[in-house]
Amino acid sequence: MNRRRELGSLVVAAVAVIVGVGPVIPSLRADHRAAALALAGTYLALLVAGGLTSTTGRRKAVVLVLQSALVLGLVLLSDGAAGLVAMPLLSAIAVETSAKMALLVGAFFVALIGALGLRHGVPPTTVVQTLGTDGAAAAFVVAFSRLMAGERAAREHVERLATELEAANAKLVDNAARIESLATIAERNRIARDIHDGLGHCLTVVNMQLEAARKLLPGEPQRALECAERAQAMTRQGLDEVRRSVAVLRDADDGVPLFDAIREIASVCRSDGLAVDLSLHGEPRALAQPIRTALYRTAQEALTNTRRHAEASVAKVRLAFDREDISLEIQDDGKGTGDASGGFGLLGIRERVQQVGGSVEVRTAPGAGFTVSVRVPA
Repeated sequence: MNRRRELGSLVVAAVAVIVGVGPVIPSLRADHRAAALALAGTYLALLVAGGLTSTTGRRKAVVLVLQSALVLGLVLLSDGAAGLVAMPLLSAIAVETSAKMALLVGAFFVALIGALGLRHGVPPTTVVQTLGTDGAAAAFVVAFSRLMAGERAAREHVERLATELEAANAKLVDNAARIESLATIAERNRIARDIHDGLGHCLTVVNMQLEAARKLLPGEPQRALECAERAQAMTRQGLDEVRRSVAVLRDADDGVPLFDAIREIASVCRSDGLAVDLSLHGEPRALAQPIRTALYRTAQEALTNTRRHAEASVAKVRLAFDREDISLEIQDDGKGTGDASGGFGLLGIRERVQQVGGSVEVRTAPGAGFTVSVRVPA
């Protein structure tokens, strides 16, 4: 469609040149006819070449200057009779530069035509009428050309926006696919954490109790029975963990206050021989399920690691409800370590806490125990 309009403009310009020069040629002197035809042919060739090829910057300016010189020559050779050929030039100047520049050029040619008419004895009243007609025609051509240039610029802008929108939509679709993939990975990680933090904890305790019962059974059957009973109790707790994980999936609360839930973990640890000092500070309040889960899993994982790896005798658990945040600290008197990066369990703690906008600090050293401090916004 754009190409058709450009070709249409070229046809109109070519017709204007032919109509403006054609009737004038026979009235010229014989020595001027060949020059006028050469100028008109060159002008027409420049119009066509400028319309069919994309010219920018300096080349465009050179083409306009050459066209102006050719029009000036035709007007002078015809003593102003070929003034119509200036109209395509004014249109090109209006489109490529500005309306002001086109009007200045148009005023120059109108004044030149009037001066040539007076020089050849044309009555002043006729000259004035010609100037009015030519001036109005030049003003109309300039105004119409500027409107066409604005319409073309707006169309190109819309086309550019459509192209950018199409590219943005393609990028959006690609990002949506990536987000879906990342969401799937995040869900897999969450499920892995649930299995490790919940069932992993319970199965670890059950295994330890059954191992103790097997060793105690030959000589101390009563203590072996107690270990088996504790293992059975842990299987029930494992089922509770499964129910709690399902509640998290459904974005529901199991109704157990956070401190009471941590107290249950501490009770299991005490039955395994680990002394747990549990303290509560501040006024407890209802928590969003993701925050409650992050804090509960932190206490569970930290105490499980203390029993399994720390060789500790005492663990201190401090839960504090402040005005702006909630803090949880688990500290043991175990052997500590020189590597504070931790394993999969500590990685799960960091991921959970970071997802609710909190922070995790780990402090440890060989022989100095292990401390996990968590702080989340209230």
